[in-house]
Amino acid sequence: MTQTRVLVVDDEEMIRKGCKKILSDMGMEVDMAENGKAGVELLQKNVYDMALVDLMMPGMDGIEFLQHVQQIDEKIVAIVITGYATIESAIKAVKSGAYDYLSKPFTPDELRTIITKGLQRRRLLIEADLLRKERDRNLLEIASERSRTASIINCMGEGLIATNRMGLLVLINPVARKMLRLKNEAIIEKPIKNNLKNEELENLILSTLNNGLTEETIITKEIEFDKILEQVYSITLAPIQEENGEILGLVAVLRDISEVKKIERMKSEFVRLVSHELKAPIGAIEGYLNLIVDGLVHEQDKERFYAIIRKSRDKAVALQKLIRDLLDLSSIDAGQVARHLEPLNLKKLLVEVTDFMQNEAAQKAINIQLIAPDNLPLTRGDKDDLFRLFLNLISNAIKYNRQNGHVSIGIEVEGSFLMTLVQDTGIGMKKEDLHNIFKDFFRANNEFTRKVSGTGLGLPIAKKIVESHHGYIEVESEYGRGSTFRVYLPILSSRMDRSMKTVQEESVPGEA
Repeated sequence: MTQTRVLVVDDEEMIRKGCKKILSDMGMEVDMAENGKAGVELLQKNVYDMALVDLMMPGMDGIEFLQHVQQIDEKIVAIVITGYATIESAIKAVKSGAYDYLSKPFTPDELRTIITKGLQRRRLLIEADLLRKERDRNLLEIASERSRTASIINCMGEGLIATNRMGLLVLINPVARKMLRLKNEAIIEKPIKNNLKNEELENLILSTLNNGLTEETIITKEIEFDKILEQVYSITLAPIQEENGEILGLVAVLRDISEVKKIERMKSEFVRLVSHELKAPIGAIEGYLNLIVDGLVHEQDKERFYAIIRKSRDKAVALQKLIRDLLDLSSIDAGQVARHLEPLNLKKLLVEVTDFMQNEAAQKAINIQLIAPDNLPLTRGDKDDLFRLFLNLISNAIKYNRQNGHVSIGIEVEGSFLMTLVQDTGIGMKKEDLHNIFKDFFRANNEFTRKVSGTGLGLPIAKKIVESHHGYIEVESEYGRGSTFRVYLPILSSRMDRSMKTVQEESVPGEA
């Protein structure tokens, strides 16, 4: 605690020295001034807790000095000492900022008593000032927090509605107003019934409130708002809780999924059409084979029939590949990926993928090389999905490579991620194509790709699988010289159960 500092202003030297001795014995630091002007100069240089001021002084009297005290620091506790105390002078001194007065002559005990009271007053003034500043700071923080919260809510891409436990609307953001076509109706603090312009949404909110909200309550439902415009919203309801767990109300988040539903319908229709198209080549294969097997075809016609069967087979295989990719993409978009998460040895998985691709690589005399240390940390993921991810990347590295080309695969630790590199010496991609390669059905159009069949869904599927595992994928490419893909997957946390880590101790086959 800092030492109390007192200023004694009196034209009588004996009073000044006597006050200094008594106050110094009380552990205080004391400065003295023989008149008001000298006292003001000290006030401007130093910080004081209290001031003892003679009321009657030549030049600047005590009242004028008190006015300077108020201007410099109104928290200084000023006590007037005077030998001419009257009711009028006391009132005037108090009006000028004095806390109390002491009549001359006074005893040491009287001085100590009034100083002690003055110090209590000083502490109260300081505490009050601190509380006032804290209040102002808190009010500013509350106002800033409200402003930030309002900005966040108003900038949300989803609609937001909040009600209290009685079903009264307490908040609705602009997106929700637009989605519900409420325009500028004043509906805050009104019942949601008949005010949200959608009976199904109103009943959903009210029934959730009436059925008893708990902290675990989370309800999601799709509601068709406009059949003609095919507008479908996904509604998610959750409780609003205090820190002590008390349920205050309910929040509803509205998300427009109309386009998602349209795409789902388009995909379903597309699969139906492709399935229909698949019947033709399969029917042709079956028909011609039956004719050959039943001996109804002349020997000179068999080769022609075999050519038709091979052509139909190639078409059927291409259509089946497209269907598989579409179904994979559809399941990923529906969130049906990473179904069985487990600790995975990424090098072991890549060895399995490269072994699987060796025959395809051998057809183009392409060398596949996997380089990775044995002591890599584990990642966590769905083995089937990650196998499909790297199968897509390595298959592309072979398919779009040159005869006698090379595919390099490597794994290394980068921060909290395992980075897997797949690099080829193939045809590469143009800069303008790199922005589109992860879009559905996109295929670069150049002299090389025209000779290679594909659906344009492999890389979109790969990207979605990586993202579902909380990772990301990067690509670099130079047209005519090859491409490099980098896949980043999170390293398995060291806090996982020890039994999960035993996977790392399994033996790893040699490099491919």
